[in-house]
Formats: sequence, structure tokens, C-alpha cells
Amino acid sequence: MVEEKMKILKMLEEGKITADEAVNLLNSLDGKSKPNLDRGYESKNMQNNTQPKNKTESSFTMDLEKKIEVLSRDLEPKIKKAAKTIMDTADSFAEKIAKSFSYSPAGPQSNDMTFEMYVSKGDNTQLRLKSKNGPIHIKGYNGDKITAKIKYSCKGGSQKIELLKVDNTYYLNYDEANFTFVAIEAFVPEFLFSRVFFESNSNVYVDALSGDEITILTNDGSIELKNISAKNMKLESARGNILLENITGELLRAESCNGYIDVKLSDIAKMDLLTSNGEINIDSSIRELKAANYYEWNAETSNAAIKLNSFRGFDIGYDFKALTSLNGIHVHIPSVDFIENEKNFVKGMTKNYPSASKKVKINLETSNAPITLY
Repeated sequence: MVEEKMKILKMLEEGKITADEAVNLLNSLDGKSKPNLDRGYESKNMQNNTQPKNKTESSFTMDLEKKIEVLSRDLEPKIKKAAKTIMDTADSFAEKIAKSFSYSPAGPQSNDMTFEMYVSKGDNTQLRLKSKNGPIHIKGYNGDKITAKIKYSCKGGSQKIELLKVDNTYYLNYDEANFTFVAIEAFVPEFLFSRVFFESNSNVYVDALSGDEITILTNDGSIELKNISAKNMKLESARGNILLENITGELLRAESCNGYIDVKLSDIAKMDLLTSNGEINIDSSIRELKAANYYEWNAETSNAAIKLNSFRGFDIGYDFKALTSLNGIHVHIPSVDFIENEKNFVKGMTKNYPSASKKVKINLETSNAPITLY
């Protein structure tokens, strides 16, 4: 009988029976009936009128009741945790995304709001976002909904901020005159926008986005793009750096002032990189170029160096020209025929250029700094 009582307790702890059912099973062990504990328990077969007839069984029942009380206390935090999990599952996508946003402006007057909007693919679907004195942080994902968290500070007047759709354009609408600060963090569909336009006077960061045209304008901030694919890209920063990694496209124009330009792991048919007082670096380790058969890369700066780490491959040929002043040009590309090879001006091409299936034309110009081609 002790063994059967232990089975009852085990069934209770495993949740196979309730506390009332456990007590009734114990009562049935008075000899009038014997439950089949190996097959489980069915409440319709319970003996509800029997009572324990000896002190041992009464003591065991009291111990069982204490165990039930302890078990209930142990289960309470687990039940609360399970309830929280259900609530988290029921949260909207926007609420989950909002928890992951990292940027918070300083100051007690900042507020925030979260928007959600589904995006329908069109022939000319556009996304336009503009911040004020705050950054723009965009992450693309394989979905069909914009989820944006806006942090802002007001200085009076209308405090209305809206995420709107007009025709095929999705944009953030607010009266700039009434705000001192607007920062934007958003998850957006990676593949649904044909045209993208971001404007800020702070940093702009974009990861994973594809489209026909991407335009980013900023003052006093850097532009950082990763995993971007676009036919036409225009990037302008008045006083910030431009950092590009894993970018593919047909045309890129990146222009800065007093900032450096760094291009890594990218496959862009035509690049125009312009800055002043900042270095220009073009560096990649990819093994082949796929965007086009003919490439043209132009880089121009002043008072700063230019470094180009060329793609290597038997089917890639280079036609290059480099000009500097008051400094030198260093060419480490193998198998080169020089047309001109002076300290401040170099022109030449690789021996395989006429027959190469991928042709790359390079124009590099700076002043008071060296140019290096690897």
C-alpha cells in the first residue's frame, strides 16, 4: 500500500491528477477498492465516500496535503513565468521591436512613440525619412511592415508626428519648427522599396536594403552602409565619414568634406568618391566582380592619401591613372605596362587588360599625400 501511495504522490507531482483526485485515491486504499495506478486515473471511477481508517493513512494524507501546499508554492513562479511568456507572445511586432531599439537621447524632456505600417509593393514605392538633430538607424528584414520608434523633444506648438502613406510614398510627417530633436530607428522591408531617401544632420546607419535608388544626405554626421544593393546610390555628408561594406550596384556617388571614405567588400560598376582633407580607401578581398564587365572607379581628395587594394584574378584587367603633388605614387600591381611613370604622375595598364573579360578603369587624384595601388 505504501508503494501505491508513492505512485499517487508521483502522479500528483507530474501533474497527471489534481490534489482532490489524489486524496480520493488515497481514500480508495481502505480495502474496498484498488485503483489501477499503472493505467492512469479517471475521475469517474473515484470512490468519494470512503475515509481513512487508521492513523498511518491519516498521517500520510496530512503529509500529502503539506506536499501539495509546497508544490503549489513551487509552481506559482513557474505559472507566472508561463503567463508572461504567453503575454510576450501576444505582444505586437512593434512592441517587440521597440524593446530592441538602443538609442536614447539625453535629457528628461525626450519622448518616444512607435509606429507600424504594412507596405504594399508597387512600381515606384518610396520610403522617405527625415530626422532632426538625431540619428537615423535602419535595419532591413524580409517582411512587409515598417516598424519605427521615434524619439523626440518638443519646443512648443503641435507635437504631432505621423507615419503616413500618400500614393506610393511612405514618410514621416511632422512640423520641424516645433521640435528640437527627432531620432528614428526602424525595421523596414528589405526588398519592397524602389526609392529610398534619408535626410539627417546626424549619423545615418543602414543595414540590409535593396532598391533602384538610395539617397542619403547628412550634415555633421557619418554615413555607414552595410549589405546594400541598389542601381543608383547618392551619399553626401558635409563633415562626416562615409563607410561602405558589402555594397553592390551600378552607380555610386559618395561625397564628403573633411571626412574619410572607406569602401570594403563591394562590387560597384561606377564609383565617384570625392572628399577633402580625408583619406580614401578602396579595399576588398572578394574573388570576382559580378556587377558588370566594364568598371570605372574615380577617387579624388586633397591633403590626404588614397589607397586601393585591387581585386585579383586572371580575367580582371586594369587601366589606371594617378596624380598627386609634392608626394609619390606607389604601384604594386603585378604585370604592368607603364605609359608614363613619374614621381607625381603614373599611367599604365596590366598586360592582360586588352583580353580581360572584366576591365577596370581607375582614376586617382590627391595633393600633398601619397597614392598607393596594391
